Amino acid sequence: MVRFFAFLFGMLPVAALAAPRLEMRFIAPPDTLYAGQEAFFDIKLLDGIGLTNVGIIPAEWPEVELFLNFGRTKADGKAGEVKTFSFSFVPKKAGRVDFAPLCLSADAPSMISMRDLPDFAAVTPDGRVKICAPSFSFDAKPLPAGAAFAAAGAEMFDGIVPNVPEIKAGSPVKRSLVLTAKGTLPAYLPDFTVKEMPDARIYKGKTERTVINAAETLVAAVRQTVVFVPQRAGTLVLPETGVVWADTRTGQIRETKIPARTLKVLPAETAPESVPEPPEKPEAVEKRGETDWPETLWIIPVVIAAFVFARLAGRRRRRARAEVLCAGKTGDPAVLAAALIRWGKERFASRNIRNLSGLRDVYAEADDGFARALDNLQDHLYATGRFAKHFPDAAENLAREVTAAFERAERIKIKQKRKAVKRLPDLYP
Repeated sequence: MVRFFAFLFGMLPVAALAAPRLEMRFIAPPDTLYAGQEAFFDIKLLDGIGLTNVGIIPAEWPEVELFLNFGRTKADGKAGEVKTFSFSFVPKKAGRVDFAPLCLSADAPSMISMRDLPDFAAVTPDGRVKICAPSFSFDAKPLPAGAAFAAAGAEMFDGIVPNVPEIKAGSPVKRSLVLTAKGTLPAYLPDFTVKEMPDARIYKGKTERTVINAAETLVAAVRQTVVFVPQRAGTLVLPETGVVWADTRTGQIRETKIPARTLKVLPAETAPESVPEPPEKPEAVEKRGETDWPETLWIIPVVIAAFVFARLAGRRRRRARAEVLCAGKTGDPAVLAAALIRWGKERFASRNIRNLSGLRDVYAEADDGFARALDNLQDHLYATGRFAKHFPDAAENLAREVTAAFERAERIKIKQKRKAVKRLPDLYP
């Protein structure tokens, strides 16, 4: 149960009978929760001073993953209004956790002095106001026996390609499995397990983990694609898959499943025996030789098409490069990241770049500076580094650094990977 601790400071002398100019209310998280479970705490400021550019002072909390909850945070109020900072955190392991004070930093009017501030606030040497919430502690419990993770909700989905009731022996069937969970992080979700089958070959794809954008809570997702290739006629059973988890809302142990799917397997087609053709008559061969030259005319449109395609591809790459430079000028890291991914897809069409990590892998050896810049951009957008979003000029500085690194890196010539000959469909769409 969430406890409410009100810390009211900053009162002027009683004789003045004046209302406090700055108050803070700290809403603490639960006393106990599971390892890997998301919890929240809030800092509410009643600002009678007129603070601006309020941000979070970076600190290290090695026992938890900490995030600013943008859906619940309302920090743009005017003087006299309540500013709310809401935080999500996830304990990394079971045990007692002592959480160090979290501090905010803000610009204040030039005439502010220490006597205008309560005990929990102070003026820093650079003229900003530092506001610190109280420390707190909680117990992170181990997961109940049999539970793979703790969450406020979990769902599983699957899809198969081709989505048909029957296939032929030797034809691949691709099944994509997805698990989503509210109130936890992807690292705490389990991998899918698929047992060997006597009548089918199984090819497991790479497991992908991500955090889905949600308004007020973390939503984690894990996805894996498995390809089944039946070896003989009969039936192909795509097995039931499930996961056991602890429901943090009710305290119960739940199981979420995907039902099995059964496909009919038809015999593989056999190629008909080839019948040798009778030899051509000498007159026919001589006549055909006289008219072969016009058949070489197909080369001309092929050459023209290749030239046009190269021109169009070059134009698309130049446009994608210009979009990256324009995105860098906006100072918005999310816009810049999207433009970089589009450029990477155009520049390295054979490498299947789908995110910043894929682009970073391309430049990991060719340009270490650009690779590090992409790491910083990812941290700013998705990791604990998201705190930096609320520091003055942090987003603009990061966008400027990444853009400068991009301008150096895009001049480097990197060989395209040769496309492998496909023997099966892609393991992941």
